[in-house]
Amino acid sequence: MEDNQHPVLSNLRRQIELLESDNAYLRSDNDRIRQNYAQDVENVRLILLDALSIEQSEDVDVNILANSIADVFAISLLKSVTVSISLTAEATLLIPANFDINDLSIEDVRMDAFNTEVEDFTVESFEIGEIEEM
Repeated sequence: MEDNQHPVLSNLRRQIELLESDNAYLRSDNDRIRQNYAQDVENVRLILLDALSIEQSEDVDVNILANSIADVFAISLLKSVTVSISLTAEATLLIPANFDINDLSIEDVRMDAFNTEVEDFTVESFEIGEIEEM
């Protein structure tokens, strides 16, 4: 068997071909990413030039400017906050005379946002003290 026909050499040649193919793909992908980045930078430059123009310099809305730049780079400007809410609830119930108040329980606490920009939130935990008759 000739040296160039050896199974190990054939396998290595095939692996080299695959690596060369992967390398060509990665170079192409890298070029595409560089072009996209250059376009994004140019878009931000144009947004900033527009904001600094003499006609608009006094009327620049920082929120619009920030959101425009964030849109170019697909950056989320949402922030995560954790809040603590003190809650006192009072309820009036019609119950049978022999009903034990200790048999009442609160199963869920929910929140709603009236601002449509609030995308996602949940009540992660809550603690309910004793329910007492007033």
